[in-house]
Amino acid sequence: MSASKIAPYPNYKTGNEWFAKIPDEWEIVKIRRITSEHKQGYYTEQDYINDGIKLVRITDITDEADVDYSKMPFVSITKKEFSDFMVKQGDFLFARSGTIGRFGLVDAPEDSVFASYLIRFRFKNIDTDFMKIYLLSSVFKEQLISNLHGGANKNIHAENIKDVLMARPSYSEQRAIFDFVNPKIKQINETIKGLESEIVLLEEKRSALITQVVTKGLNPDVPMKNSGIEWIGGIPTHWEIIPLKRDFSVQLGKMLQNEQKLASDTQEYYLKSANVQWNGVSLEPEVKMWFSEVEKSKYLLKKDDLLISEGGDVGRSCLYNDEYKECYIQNAINRVRATSSVPTAYLYFFMKAMHESGFIAIICNKSTIPHFTAEKVAEVRFTRPPEDEIYSIVEYLTKECNAIDETSSLLLNKIEKLKEYRTALISAAVTGKIDVRSF
Repeated sequence: MSASKIAPYPNYKTGNEWFAKIPDEWEIVKIRRITSEHKQGYYTEQDYINDGIKLVRITDITDEADVDYSKMPFVSITKKEFSDFMVKQGDFLFARSGTIGRFGLVDAPEDSVFASYLIRFRFKNIDTDFMKIYLLSSVFKEQLISNLHGGANKNIHAENIKDVLMARPSYSEQRAIFDFVNPKIKQINETIKGLESEIVLLEEKRSALITQVVTKGLNPDVPMKNSGIEWIGGIPTHWEIIPLKRDFSVQLGKMLQNEQKLASDTQEYYLKSANVQWNGVSLEPEVKMWFSEVEKSKYLLKKDDLLISEGGDVGRSCLYNDEYKECYIQNAINRVRATSSVPTAYLYFFMKAMHESGFIAIICNKSTIPHFTAEKVAEVRFTRPPEDEIYSIVEYLTKECNAIDETSSLLLNKIEKLKEYRTALISAAVTGKIDVRSF
């Protein structure tokens, strides 16, 4: 049932800037009034061990505000430390950094302590389940952000949480609100998970399709030969395997320069590894640095240049599509430019298949800090069909991938609408805009 179709309470009274009005019998209180205890977590520099007491970290808190024990490490800890930092049923664990307002409610705890970047809260005079619903609301998160004075990247402290206001109904109403909202939240969450699974399957389908086409071509009946490269396997007999440098030039970007060196140096937009995403150039973060005239000529990007991450997620690639009128590259990116009739779009699809195979990580020696240097990129051996076939492959894969993207976009849109409905339902219930007692 939509929140807009549920009747409001019969009588309201004036609230404050966060709660314009609340039901007559409700009261506005600060979270500090219902806090019985708060404590920052356990800090250790010791290595994890194979057995013992589990350590709850920020990464063990789920998007549904639960605590997942399945991947927690074990730590060695004294009896006193275990007593001080032990996690109990009904504890709320708030992340001090990362997503503002992220928390987990402990249910069915195992022997565990909580890590230093978590704050443990224990509450009184409030129903635990209702408190969880309230902490999921937009009114809680908006107040918490406000308490940080606009510093969205600041660490959250217990006092920031304790200064948040809440509208508190009676115990019976708290239970009624939880009993009404919780099944709907679960249903929404399950639907979202199903849609997210569909998106994952679509991405797997895309990866498999790209790999099949750039290694085997579009004709399933063509004779095959051994490529000599394990991850590629057999290729059509009329294809070649050649080093990338035969059809493309490779240029590593400029080392970061934060200060002007020459009077003629100018500040220009440049791309770093974080800007290179498989679905295209991301304009965030938007950054500038100093370039000389010679460097601008050397590192300037042109439409259809292929950008390949040199570090981080090595090999992640995208095509440059003139996202900026004038733009350059930092030395975390290799720029690959066609020097023959082979389009960079074909190489983009080949790089995607190569990345998915795990072969890039192997040639970059991922046991250390991996770097996909310009020299390594230039020596990459790729499948080289005849020119007419290359263009057919690019046209086919572009069409098929665009269709997959459109389907994924529709699913993402459904997910966003479900999240919006979930937020609206929770906020309407915990602020008293709807009366769910009869449900």
